[in-house]
Amino acid sequence: MPIVKLSFKFGIYMALATTMAMLITLGGAYQLSVTEQLDRATEDANSQRVLAKIEGLVNAKEAMEAATIAYIVSESDKDLRHLFDSEATCRKRIAQLGELVAQSTAQRQRGLALQHTAEETTEQLHQVRSVREKRGVAPALAFISQASYRRVNKAFESLVEAMRKHEYALIEANHAHRVQRMQQLGQLTLWSGMLTLALALFAGMVIHRQRKERHAAEANLREQERQYRIVTGSVPAMIGYVDRAHRVRSHNQAVEQWLELSAEQIDNHHLAEVLGVAAYKSILPEIEAALQGKRTEYERARLAADGTERFLSGTFIPDFDVNGAVVGFFVMILDITERKTAEQALRQSEERWKFALEGAGDGVWDRNILTDEVQYSKRYKEMLGLPRPNSATGVQRGKRASILRTGPG
Repeated sequence: MPIVKLSFKFGIYMALATTMAMLITLGGAYQLSVTEQLDRATEDANSQRVLAKIEGLVNAKEAMEAATIAYIVSESDKDLRHLFDSEATCRKRIAQLGELVAQSTAQRQRGLALQHTAEETTEQLHQVRSVREKRGVAPALAFISQASYRRVNKAFESLVEAMRKHEYALIEANHAHRVQRMQQLGQLTLWSGMLTLALALFAGMVIHRQRKERHAAEANLREQERQYRIVTGSVPAMIGYVDRAHRVRSHNQAVEQWLELSAEQIDNHHLAEVLGVAAYKSILPEIEAALQGKRTEYERARLAADGTERFLSGTFIPDFDVNGAVVGFFVMILDITERKTAEQALRQSEERWKFALEGAGDGVWDRNILTDEVQYSKRYKEMLGLPRPNSATGVQRGKRASILRTGPG
């Protein structure tokens, strides 16, 4: 049984340890997931900013081209100022885009190429304005349609599209990673829940079994106590247990009858309170001897609750713990009044019988047929002429006797 209990206890500890480890792992996984989600969200936000700057750069380039064509047609100062503003905006957008993609090698290289292409476009637009000033509107518009101009525009658009695809790919990868992580966490949560349920069922089963064993042990203990009370209650002796603090811890019904006290007035009370100070002091030496590990016996006359004198025989038996230290002592007290009275009556009867024999001049001898031992009274020895003994031999109770009478007749 101790091995089974130990295994149950070990099982409970293992269940608790596994649950704690599982919760820690689950918490760590969720914390890592939250951290990853924040990092992914930061990357997504950066990609969105890059895409916004790309779109802003495209719009600025288109605005610069539109302003150039408007100036070629109208050659107004207003359109020229608009053209200069568009060029400044385009340069600003390229610089901002370069700062955003500085952490990515591929995007940084595309950004530098895009900046170079934008500068080529700006240079070509400057040439268009120069042709307009020197040769007129038609040659300027024809310059815009040249293959070199279209080639630079196509390179610009290719770089812009590559940068867009790169950022969209990052956003898509982050989204796929989040979905995968959520699926993993969902599975981990599901298995954790199932394991927690299994551990809870196991712990409940163990607790239920231990509870049944405890109830069985308590019932067995109560039955043993009941049997103990029956046995001690049927014994014609006062039985109890006293701890090192001189307090009564248990007793039988005979103690209650002798003291005429209830169980509540005896248990957990000091001996001086239960017996009275005088009676307690009279047996204090025996108590101290028992608490020192010595078996102690005594006989004393006591006044009963009804005021009659009774003779009691007490025995104190030390109780030792596993380390050999005295933790209390057992008490057994017998009422030997009847025995004392019988012994006293027997002594008086023998004294009277002796007086009668000696007064009548009879001689008495006694022989034990089992041991062949013979004893003679003083008068019988005198009659036989034997030396006078130092003391008379008394008549032994329960022995066959032969009496020799002397005197007349």
